[in-house]
Amino acid sequence: MLKMRRKRIILISVVIPFLILFSLSLYFYYFHLLPQKAKYLKNLSELYSSFTGYMKEEVDYHLKLLGCQPKEYYYEGSNVCFNCKEFQPCFGFALVDMGKGKKFMNIVGSPVLKFKKFTVKVADFYYDGLATKFNCKEVKKELKCDFNLRFSLENNEVKAFAEPENLKDIAKTICKELQGLEEESINCKISEYRSIPICKCGKMFIEIVGNKLRYGYYQ
Repeated sequence: MLKMRRKRIILISVVIPFLILFSLSLYFYYFHLLPQKAKYLKNLSELYSSFTGYMKEEVDYHLKLLGCQPKEYYYEGSNVCFNCKEFQPCFGFALVDMGKGKKFMNIVGSPVLKFKKFTVKVADFYYDGLATKFNCKEVKKELKCDFNLRFSLENNEVKAFAEPENLKDIAKTICKELQGLEEESINCKISEYRSIPICKCGKMFIEIVGNKLRYGYYQ
């Protein structure tokens, strides 16, 4: 009798954990993995009709940088993401009341791109197509471009790096591509306040801070 009880105890101690693990595996598969396959939505015209004009412009602009014409999308929290095969561009949004009880999606924050491999298209997404304009090439784990400009991943963020002596040449391309302005419209100098090289053209500034290239627009 004692041996039988021991065998039962051993059997129970083996079978019960196995059943628990098996049940958890089934739960994970059916409630986590399967929805991943079915999460994509296909009614893009309905989605776009819920965008504000500003959000539509931003989404179209970034999808164009990727050369993406998505046929599917999905929601991830307060983000709407598009399926672009090797890329998954996501846009944060909040609902805004446009009157008459109608609420539309308005973009919030900066777009984020999910990707498996760091490529020129990834840098284009974050830097207005400039990686293509500067003829960037993939070299090991970064992109090397004209005028010693380079793009790389730093703490999972795409960053642009440049040398101060190349700022004006870099500014020429940026001003022409993003502002439609030629070289004579560019004013480059050392900032009086921060002692860093900076170029200005139209409403735009281009600067190098600690070898990091930055640009933006004056408000």
